[in-house]
Amino acid sequence: MNKRVAVFSSGRQDWGIIAPVVQALHGLGIQTPLITAGGHGTNVTELDGVQVSSSIPCLAADDHLSVVADAGNVTAQLGQFLVTTDCDALLLVGDRLETLAAATTAVCLRIPILHLHGGETTEGAIDDKCRHAISQLAAWHGVSHEVHALCLRKM
Repeated sequence: MNKRVAVFSSGRQDWGIIAPVVQALHGLGIQTPLITAGGHGTNVTELDGVQVSSSIPCLAADDHLSVVADAGNVTAQLGQFLVTTDCDALLLVGDRLETLAAATTAVCLRIPILHLHGGETTEGAIDDKCRHAISQLAAWHGVSHEVHALCLRKM
């Protein structure tokens, strides 16, 4: 039976964390279809030798309505991708709004989430709300430090 863990990356800020995990999954014979969005743009075809399976366009604006439109776009396009690829899980990193939309999509489709870097904090930013929401939605957690694991246990 082939296992398939979809991987969502919203930009270079999370790809550096995701890349070694993807390589480890490949070493276990697990397929990792890669979906990019946000900061990657729509012209990227591979990241560090990993082929991009799907690219979701996002607006390059920071106004609230554009952010809402991006979340809706990620939800719709990622949902279609996950259903047609028959994924066993979704790997997410961090705290971006696009990543929260991806997490919500997986929950609606009953696809378990593996969330990396939960339990961390970014003082005074919306990032905390997104990260903590993703952590609450995730089935599995990979943390960067025991302090962050303790924070997740408190949640």
